[in-house]
Amino acid sequence: MATGKALDGKPYAGNLHVRFDEGEVAPAATPRRGSLLYKKLNCMTFMLAIGIGAHAATVSTVEELTEAIWSSRGSGAVIHINPGYYDVSGVHMKHYKSSTETEADPVSHLAIDRVILQGNTTDPRSVVIYGDKSDRILYCWQGGVRNLTISNGCAKADCLYDGGGGLCGRNTGTKASNVVVTVCSAPKGGGIRVVQCTKVTVENCTSTGDGGGVYGSSDIPQFYNGVIRNCTAGGSGGGIYGKADVLNTQIYGNRSQVGGGGAHNVTATDCDFFGNYTEGSGGGCHTTTVRGGGVSNNVALVYGGGMNGGAAYDAHVCFNLLSNSTATASRGGGVYSASIVSNCIVSGNAIADSADRNGSGGAGRDTTFVDCRIYDNYATLGATAEGSSFFGCLISNNVASAKYKRHTLRNIQCLDGCDVCGELIDTPRRVFNTKYHGARSSWTLANGANVYTNGTFAADNGYLIQSSQGNGLCFTNCLFYDNIASAGLVYRPDGEVTTPVVNCTFAGNQVAYTFVGFNATHPCEVINSIFEGNTLYAGMTPRDLCYNTQGNNITLENCLVGTSSRSDVEALSHPNTIVSNAVRFDSENAENPYSIKRSSVARRNGKIMDWMDSATDIRRDLKYPRKRDGLVDIGCYQCWLDPVSGMALVFR
Repeated sequence: MATGKALDGKPYAGNLHVRFDEGEVAPAATPRRGSLLYKKLNCMTFMLAIGIGAHAATVSTVEELTEAIWSSRGSGAVIHINPGYYDVSGVHMKHYKSSTETEADPVSHLAIDRVILQGNTTDPRSVVIYGDKSDRILYCWQGGVRNLTISNGCAKADCLYDGGGGLCGRNTGTKASNVVVTVCSAPKGGGIRVVQCTKVTVENCTSTGDGGGVYGSSDIPQFYNGVIRNCTAGGSGGGIYGKADVLNTQIYGNRSQVGGGGAHNVTATDCDFFGNYTEGSGGGCHTTTVRGGGVSNNVALVYGGGMNGGAAYDAHVCFNLLSNSTATASRGGGVYSASIVSNCIVSGNAIADSADRNGSGGAGRDTTFVDCRIYDNYATLGATAEGSSFFGCLISNNVASAKYKRHTLRNIQCLDGCDVCGELIDTPRRVFNTKYHGARSSWTLANGANVYTNGTFAADNGYLIQSSQGNGLCFTNCLFYDNIASAGLVYRPDGEVTTPVVNCTFAGNQVAYTFVGFNATHPCEVINSIFEGNTLYAGMTPRDLCYNTQGNNITLENCLVGTSSRSDVEALSHPNTIVSNAVRFDSENAENPYSIKRSSVARRNGKIMDWMDSATDIRRDLKYPRKRDGLVDIGCYQCWLDPVSGMALVFR
């Protein structure tokens, strides 16, 4: 029979009711407050709480467990629990922390103060402490638990610290290691609230609010080397919610109603988010920083099938789905509105055809991508992305259906230093140092390459780049090669501003027209650009530069055009433009076959422009500045084969 103070002042009989003050020590061992012994004991208590605990007892029954907890409170002792099932539904313990708390409000079935409960085995499922969903299982003021399972607890909405149906910590002094928390519920943090966790599994827990499995607060707990699975939140963060540092953890099969099917507002390092679902935004995670690991096979209904907000570094964001059959706008099959996605693979994401027409960005929407590989994404509109920026990215083989438009990149803010293969682009803004190639009159998405299409999907292209909204489109240091377009390369149906094309190279393309649709008020200004080796669409007739009846709205200045387009060039205003076949690309340069040789007539014949003082050529390498000795080459490459002035090369 357990000893101690009963709430009714009588010996225990039947249900156990235990109370003690937080930080209180056993009466017989209590020294005078403020004495040297008192201070030494407090210091020792703190040391024990961080892991230097004495072996208090080994228990095999609920009565022995509650007695050991009561008699060891505040000591930092380790209570060893033998394998078995411990039904604590009849036990109610409370911490007294303030005068406003009454004896009628038990905190949980078990409450420990600077004590460690440890299963006497390395298998946490062989020691099970469980309840009947009438109360939280365990409240901890510092101390912690090891090698055991906590099951079937429920923290009520009016209980103290309304979270952690299985385990609730008062602060980061609470630790859990090699523990399973299962089938628990709470208003927030269905399984755990504010606990530092290592090798912890939280499963099948629910929350009516945020954090179906785990809830973190401003104390910023850690969750390391664990599993959070099959948990559900009525709010956000089906798996985990709140300020938490999560490391090397699998977060899968979780659900939320508002956002963050797997996680909300955490920092995740080397974690895997997969198979999570939300009726809102962020199927895998919401407002979460992801470093390493992956976000894959998650589903959302509104924004961000994989991620909503936050950031991703060195991770995989793959095979996520935005699926919505309502009229609600749906955006970002893989990523929506992330501050940055850097050095990631973004592949196989999709937005279902049932989504609203604003459903755009199979890979991402309103996001900045840096040094990423982005391919095999699908959407009804803007399969790669919409309203995003790309720096140093490889963008390839993304497909948009014909439901609205077939453009895979739409309303792009910036493309800089990218390799764009087989993409259709609608209304980009600023494009620098980018290669466009591999576009075909039709192509297919490979079977199984995408989470949604699940088979071959064909698309066709009319115009490689369409600028229909007059948003200041410009191309600088860009290379267009090996494209096949049935209509044209650059199309402006109703332009509002002038489109400058500066230091670009157009070579080896098959198109009906190079430029289409520019009007007299808003022409296309082409400066320092090369047109060589291009042919007409569906035929091999050479036509390096070709335009429709509005060609008089195209201005050539300091350009180099092959002789196959002599008559077209002569019909245009072309100050200092050269008509010649002496472009002389350096085809032996495997990495940059469209760079020019030193004998090319493109050498030193370009127009100097203000932006060139601190710019490089298409290679974005300081070894290749855009100007040399006050001169600039025509085309996207600057030739640097000659020795720098003042130096001499000696050949032996």
